Amino acid sequence: MASAEVEVITKEDQKKALVDFTRAWKKSEGASVDLWNAARHLQETQGWEADDAFMNDLASGRVVVGKDQSIFAVYMEHRFDVGRPRAYQLANAGRVVAALSTTVESLPQNERTIRELMPVLDRPQGDGVERVNQIWEKAQELAAEQKKSANSRHVRDAIKATGIKVRGKRIVIIEEETSKHVRQARQAIKWLIDNEREQAIKDLFDWIDHAVTEANRRR
Repeated sequence: MASAEVEVITKEDQKKALVDFTRAWKKSEGASVDLWNAARHLQETQGWEADDAFMNDLASGRVVVGKDQSIFAVYMEHRFDVGRPRAYQLANAGRVVAALSTTVESLPQNERTIRELMPVLDRPQGDGVERVNQIWEKAQELAAEQKKSANSRHVRDAIKATGIKVRGKRIVIIEEETSKHVRQARQAIKWLIDNEREQAIKDLFDWIDHAVTEANRRR
């Protein structure tokens, strides 16, 4: 069986990614396709390794990467004053553009529209690239019927029209369930504080049974 080819990232790739992002960042007053692609490329090639000054600061401890941080996010904040959420927004927007650029002529032109497509690209079923193109094509059709350019509303309508399930909807469900479980846990703790141990244990097991039932229902 032939092994899959592994893409080799060279120092030149990293330097180019760093130069391209720096140029796009200085040029862009807001956000653009060039900036999104440059951020994605910087992240994928680990372009910060081409910045000798940053790497020296990292090695000496002058720059520290926290336990829950990535070097990419730290670099973006350290060198470009870009916060972690913004850094990932830019790189993720580039991922959507990359997924679309080989199959469509017209790309989304603002991040609000891009953000609606991100959950489609990240579908756990593994068909994100195919589905994101399907959704964007449908969104453009809906926009054309109204003689408008496709925007975030058209993307949402396209998702509804195709019936594709996206991770964003699932996150809402999880957050609602989490809030409910937190309330139940707090009530059990209150029973313990009030020395109602039997009631606390009963509530705890009811909570566990409910969580197991919900998990089985969603399989």
